[in-house]
Amino acid sequence: MTFKIIYLDDESDICEDFALIMESDSVQVITFNSPLELLQKIDSINPDLIVSDYRMPGLTGIELAKKLSPQLPKVLLTGELDLKGTSDFIKVFQKPCDFKALRSFLYELEAKITKDRAS
Repeated sequence: MTFKIIYLDDESDICEDFALIMESDSVQVITFNSPLELLQKIDSINPDLIVSDYRMPGLTGIELAKKLSPQLPKVLLTGELDLKGTSDFIKVFQKPCDFKALRSFLYELEAKITKDRAS
């Protein structure tokens, strides 16, 4: 079964870079540039994980997280120093983000979630 990651960032080039780095035979990356568009389409995607930027037009990553299922794992990428309200996220990465560290963390998380599902 394919592990679905939604990557949300208002900068489309960053979305493209993330998809190139993360996609594999077992991982599918679906990118969005708008949190409002994501909210409209999320039910039809049924993602396993969301990776979201913090500052975007329409909603912040923190505001978005509060509108999503608490059971859906979420990772936040932010350049902000004030990290209040991030308790809905399993991990927060500071920007500029080390994509290798992010990739390593996400692949470990994918393995854990996939293993837990199989149990």
